Amino acid sequence: MLSLFLLAPAFAADPDPIERRLYADRVDASSFLWNNWNHFQENYHPNYAMDGDPATAWVEGSPTDGTGEWLRIGTTPIQGTSAVRVRLMNGYQKSSTLYKANARAKEVEVRLLPSGQTARLALADTQGWQELTVQQPAGAVEGVEIRVVSTYPGSKYSDLCISDVEVYATATTPDNPAAEKAKLDHLLAWKTARVEAARVFAASAKQHVPVAPAYSLEVASYVPAVPATFPCPEDQLCSSKVVTDLLAKWPAGDGPPEMASALAVAMTGLNTDFAGWNPVQAVSADPRDIPPVEGLARANLWNCYYEPSLYTDGAVVSGSIELPVPGKLGFLRSDAIGTFAVTKPPALAKALEGKVDSCKAGESSPATLAWALPAPGVSGGAPGVKALLLVNCGDIEAREGSERVTHTQLLVYDDAGHLQLLVGPRYATAFAWRQASDGPVLSDAWRVSLDANAVHARESTGVAQAQ
Repeated sequence: MLSLFLLAPAFAADPDPIERRLYADRVDASSFLWNNWNHFQENYHPNYAMDGDPATAWVEGSPTDGTGEWLRIGTTPIQGTSAVRVRLMNGYQKSSTLYKANARAKEVEVRLLPSGQTARLALADTQGWQELTVQQPAGAVEGVEIRVVSTYPGSKYSDLCISDVEVYATATTPDNPAAEKAKLDHLLAWKTARVEAARVFAASAKQHVPVAPAYSLEVASYVPAVPATFPCPEDQLCSSKVVTDLLAKWPAGDGPPEMASALAVAMTGLNTDFAGWNPVQAVSADPRDIPPVEGLARANLWNCYYEPSLYTDGAVVSGSIELPVPGKLGFLRSDAIGTFAVTKPPALAKALEGKVDSCKAGESSPATLAWALPAPGVSGGAPGVKALLLVNCGDIEAREGSERVTHTQLLVYDDAGHLQLLVGPRYATAFAWRQASDGPVLSDAWRVSLDANAVHARESTGVAQAQ
């Protein structure tokens, strides 16, 4: 007798949901505190709510008691998420005295993004962790928003504080602890850089710092008319011509001050392949790095791929104003740049392709090649230049492996030696300066990009734009 057994086909079962810790890709807030006595190292930036250190905090900067203020934490997009657990360390928990002195949240509303599922948590007026869990139908989670509904008043200050937040998602998406830890490492590196920048600004009484500790960004009313059919997507200098023309069309009275001379210098160089410009080694007489401050960023090789973002009323605009690629304060002033002749100057065309020996440096130490236009009446090689073309080049590790990358910048200085115009491969920026008691300080910047965005940056009071 023959028996036949029919086996049901095997199907892979959905993985069981697991809870994992999510660190921040980005932290935004309705505002943060800025004042003269604590104006840089711990200016209560929203990032401090995610550093795992109760001695730092996000402190809102509105004139109210903090009701209605919010903190928004962007995370890795996680699919198949059915629950998010949020732990919150309320108030400023650096000490019990500071905890009572500042306002604390009494009730908060937690909203999951993008589903909009919400839950409210009534917080006890006590130090330590408190938590709630927000349920949703299994789906995507890309962030969490915490909005203050009511507050406990501070005995001394009206500023509302939140020391730390932790986010845990229960989802079927495979966990990647290493990628999450890399985000924490990046945030802690940012925090370390803040300490160093604080040291630079603290020493400014002895040595002038030409930038402010922070700049706020806002979307400008001018919308650049980017050509519908872009003629040269892979040609950086051709792209530079397009963005220079877009910046030149910014309406008078609504944008940068008079810059016709700087624009003419830039366009002449771009249209003549920089004929008459001298290949040089450009060195900053001020060896200090440009300190990391909100609103400004040192351009680097990765700018060719990604640009930081600022989300405003549904629009995405640039989240920073690029500064000269060498990253030294001296490049903000022409009289702080030394130029020296090079014995074997590279061909510009080869440099633009990254096909020169000095471009073999790695991502952490790219090479910077330079061509200088002497200031009127100044011989080549003498201190002071009218304009510089910089070509930053090196290798980066992309998804497909090591890749050679170049990033060009054209810097033009005004007659007083201030950096007035900076043109990159996809962006162009005009700068304005004010005279402080100890020297000039960058006060404003107007930037356009090939994404049809225009941004105005100005010295910040610490109140963030609504995101």
